[in-house]
Amino acid sequence: MVSIIDCKRYDTEKAKMIKRFNHNGSTMDFNVVKEFYVTDKGNYFSYSYQDDEEGSKRSERIKPYSKQEFIEYLEKHQELELLESLFGSEIADA
Repeated sequence: MVSIIDCKRYDTEKAKMIKRFNHNGSTMDFNVVKEFYVTDKGNYFSYSYQDDEEGSKRSERIKPYSKQEFIEYLEKHQELELLESLFGSEIADA
């Protein structure tokens, strides 16, 4: 998917996928999928959509994230290994 936001092109085909999150709801007929990407220029974004049982995507959306917003998302979801691998040089002991 391609989206232009604030004169920046975000393209899931050209960017590198970092992580895919599946949020399966027990009362829903679809999964909510959020994939995080980084561009060659170091810009982060998510591509989210609903994936139904037939594999059709709907409600597709691209949302830019600042580096700090992306770090906070990973901290919130306790993605510690990914945090260490991407930002290990910036993490310090408390």
